[in-house]
Amino acid sequence: MPNFIGQAEVIDGTNQSITITDGSGVNNSGLLVLGNVVIKSTTNGTNTLTLANRYMVWLQRSTTADFSAGVTNVYKVEDAITSGISGSNLGSGITTTSLFFADTNLSPGTYYYRLVFQNLMGASNGQNVVALDRNLILLQIKR
Repeated sequence: MPNFIGQAEVIDGTNQSITITDGSGVNNSGLLVLGNVVIKSTTNGTNTLTLANRYMVWLQRSTTADFSAGVTNVYKVEDAITSGISGSNLGSGITTTSLFFADTNLSPGTYYYRLVFQNLMGASNGQNVVALDRNLILLQIKR
C-alpha cells in the first residue's frame, strides 16, 4: 500500500541506505545516486486530455530510517507525458524518469534515501498518472 505525504506518494521499494565514512574531510565525501522510475498515464477511456500529464519525482534524504526527522529534498525531476493521449489512445502514455545526482559534502554517518512521486495534474478528466517500475542505487564517492 502506498504511503502518502500530503498529495505525494512514497514510491515503495526505493528506500536505500548507505554509511559514509570519512573521505579525508567532509568536502571529499559524498555519493552518487542513480535511479529510474517508469511513469504511466491511464484514464477511464472516455475523455480527451488536453494538457500534458505533469508529474514530479523527488529524491529525499534523511538521517532516520523511517524518515521521521532530518528529511531533505535533495533532487527534483518535474516532467510530463506529452504524447497525444485522446480517444482510443487513452492510457497509452508512458515515460521513464532517470536520476543521476551527486550528493556531496556529507559528514560521516548513515543516510537514508527514497523516491517520492507526485501527480501534478490530479485525477481530473478521469486521468491517473502512476509510478510503476523503479530502482535506486547509491555509490559512495571519495576524493
